[in-house]
Amino acid sequence: MNSFVPLFSSRTDRPCVTPNVPSLLVCLRFILSLSLSLSLSLSFSFIILSLSLSLSLSFFLLCHTHNNKRLY
Repeated sequence: MNSFVPLFSSRTDRPCVTPNVPSLLVCLRFILSLSLSLSLSLSFSFIILSLSLSLSLSFFLLCHTHNNKRLY
């Protein structure tokens, strides 16, 4: 039982705990920046996709109305 007590109250436990806090903050900051860049890229790709879809739809409608005018 005495052998387990130094594990919890040892001096080597403190240096292991304190470096984990900055590394955790760095990891959290990295995850936040990654999620932000991912959301920005997703929104950018969504904007490009919607623009291309609207352009293709307008082109299709333009060709369709042009073909309909030709027939009459």
